[in-house]
Amino acid sequence: MKNMETAEFNNCLFIMPLDHPFELTADYQNQTAQILSRKYQFKVLAYRAYESQIRPWKLFQKTNRKKLFEISPQGNILLVSPVHIIPFERFQFIYEINKKISFVLWVLAAQIYFRKIQTTLWIFHPRFFWTVSSSSIIFAKKRVVYDCLDYLSSIKKKEESLLRTGEKYLFKKSDLVVFNSQFLANFHKKNISDGLVSPSGFVVPTQLLEKEKKTEEVPNIGFGGSINYRIDFDLITEVCKKLPNFQFKFYGESYTAEEDDLLDVKKKMETFFKLKNVELVQFTPREKLYKQMVSWDVGIIPYNLKVPLNYYCKPLKLYEYFYFGLPVVSVPIPSIRQYSDVVYLAESANDWIQAIQEAVKNKQTSHQLSYKKNEALNNSWEKKIEFILKKMK
Repeated sequence: MKNMETAEFNNCLFIMPLDHPFELTADYQNQTAQILSRKYQFKVLAYRAYESQIRPWKLFQKTNRKKLFEISPQGNILLVSPVHIIPFERFQFIYEINKKISFVLWVLAAQIYFRKIQTTLWIFHPRFFWTVSSSSIIFAKKRVVYDCLDYLSSIKKKEESLLRTGEKYLFKKSDLVVFNSQFLANFHKKNISDGLVSPSGFVVPTQLLEKEKKTEEVPNIGFGGSINYRIDFDLITEVCKKLPNFQFKFYGESYTAEEDDLLDVKKKMETFFKLKNVELVQFTPREKLYKQMVSWDVGIIPYNLKVPLNYYCKPLKLYEYFYFGLPVVSVPIPSIRQYSDVVYLAESANDWIQAIQEAVKNKQTSHQLSYKKNEALNNSWEKKIEFILKKMK
């Protein structure tokens, strides 16, 4: 779907340093790459910067050759892994040199493969700020987009310092900085005054889904997303214990991160999922998740607001809930307070219990349902990418 508005990008290679695999629940990288490549037919180099590097002599192993590079079925996305060619990486400066050489060589290879001259760096994570200076060595004509989706932080001092340094660098060097909420943009205003607020990003279902007929009159309360330290397990455990006649279903990938040990999440998670009225469905493809979500009675966002990532976020699941007309109960995340007319905001366990009961009992008006559906559609991934491309010109 090319038109005059996007014609200037026809000779451009879009480069995305990835901070996690495409297939994870938080698939903003994948969605961005897919829309650029499918809707606009642009060429994308997806660089697995998160991957442990491959050594040249290990390419003789079949498993390493397989993950060296992949080409999407449509042929527009080249997915590659780092290859470090200089030995003695126990010395940090050697590792840094290898890291930059690998990135530059893959960009050159992708330019030759796709026959593209110009480049656009599309960065999601501040730890990859170094890709800007690396590409400047040989690519004079390039754009840099910093797509700031969240406030990313770390409990490790060294990593936290790197993230803050990287973010300031990206604010300074990027041609375009976009935030997915006004609250996040306001927070960063002291460092960048001309950042823009884009639509958030929501995957619109490709088929019409209908509610399944219930076999029993038990309210279904659902959550879709990563199951980790971001969830306030103290809060939601108390809520579930006090609502034994409500069924709570959690759909998503359960995994641990460095923050989990600090917050003692693993033990709390085990206790929570032993409750009789709680069900965990591990990693579920979005199509299957949507088929379940449409039949929920309430969608919930029980985040721990002591975690900076949660406090400054704008959950994309909010628009999934909106699209399917679900009543929503959430902790009072600042970026969604604007929806207080259509979202139940609750802090304490007692507030949550009351909110869930009211959400199940009270029927939504046609105006509320229409408003939520429009908000979801206005925050689709298509709208987000269209917004950014227009502002890049």
